[in-house]
Amino acid sequence: MPAFLVVLTFSVTTALNVIYWYHGDEPNPYWESILFCVLAAVWVKLDSERRKIHFPTDWVLFFGAIYFPIYVFYTRGWKGVYTILSLIGLFTCFSMLEYGIESLIYIFVFDGDISELYP
Repeated sequence: MPAFLVVLTFSVTTALNVIYWYHGDEPNPYWESILFCVLAAVWVKLDSERRKIHFPTDWVLFFGAIYFPIYVFYTRGWKGVYTILSLIGLFTCFSMLEYGIESLIYIFVFDGDISELYP
């Protein structure tokens, strides 16, 4: 899986969440789910063609949170835990980046105190 697609997906969701926050709205929780399922389906499609195995990509597209870990364990065994943990770690890093950007916007644009934002 090209790392570019993973970084692009997390960057888009981070940017959308910051834009929603800036306008005072709650982020749409479905954007992250939809983008993750599309990312997982593309990953499974490219990887299954490279490994010459058949795995139903359409199920991954609609049920990515269930079928993506199944695919990773099916193709990589217990080494797939590293893949899943690296995606969780990358998601955590982009979430921290999102909160950092929101904090900087709050301090410099709105002239607020950071203790008011995150008590």
